[in-house]
Amino acid sequence: MGNSKTMMIIILAVLVVLIGAIVAGVLLITSSINNAIAAEPQIVTEAIFAPEALGEADIRPFQLTSGGITTNLLTSPSETNRFVRLESPAIGINNLDPDEAEEFILMIADREIIIVDIITGILRRSTAEQLNSLGGVDVLREEILISLQQAFNTHLIVRVYFGLIVQ
Repeated sequence: MGNSKTMMIIILAVLVVLIGAIVAGVLLITSSINNAIAAEPQIVTEAIFAPEALGEADIRPFQLTSGGITTNLLTSPSETNRFVRLESPAIGINNLDPDEAEEFILMIADREIIIVDIITGILRRSTAEQLNSLGGVDVLREEILISLQQAFNTHLIVRVYFGLIVQ
């Protein structure tokens, strides 16, 4: 009888320790998740101002798709479909450190489809009125620049080049 009481106490003690460990683990994981959610995303913004400090000789163009980018624009149900075409899209890479620029270009060359997808997504959220408005193209260039800097978490992308046709 004494042995079974001792065994029960040991089993209860082990269960209490296990439950305590599980609760502590859950709290630790929950805390880590909450901290990750609450953490501010790291957004690259300092590079937006870098182009003013760079001369054209310090910027290396990287040509995107030679066929341009064509997509539909955002329209209301009462509007007819509108389209936009970016002619000769390219991005300017900070070439102050040529080795770093070359390494970056090799990396993004394999990810060109991602760049085109980001640009296409921005264009599809735009309206013809926004693009045709005073400063509309500059706003589009800045939005593309910031989006690419964020997507690649880099300060090396410093310019966006293209010709714009809205139909």
